[in-house]
Amino acid sequence: PSYNRVRKACLNYSHVMEQRDGNVSYIQVVVVRKCDFNSYIHYWGKTHMIVELPDALKLPKSIWDRYNFPNDESFADQGGIGYSRLFIQLFAIALKLDKV
Repeated sequence: PSYNRVRKACLNYSHVMEQRDGNVSYIQVVVVRKCDFNSYIHYWGKTHMIVELPDALKLPKSIWDRYNFPNDESFADQGGIGYSRLFIQLFAIALKLDKV
């Protein structure tokens, strides 16, 4: 996640990412709040996937229970970094990613 630091964010990890035969084998995803989305798209959108953090996560109780999350609803303005990390975990699970 990144917040309110579009030009100061250290988001270029290409030197440490796995490459095969000189080709990039990853997509770097940056999750940002709604208020920062357009700025990050403008500055980083050509090289990174920018994902807007939803204002709230409203999921079925079965999902919260399955992954032992603390409650059935969470909000970006109240949850801080923990909310962002929870969204990223759910996003990765939904995409069936091997690595996060």
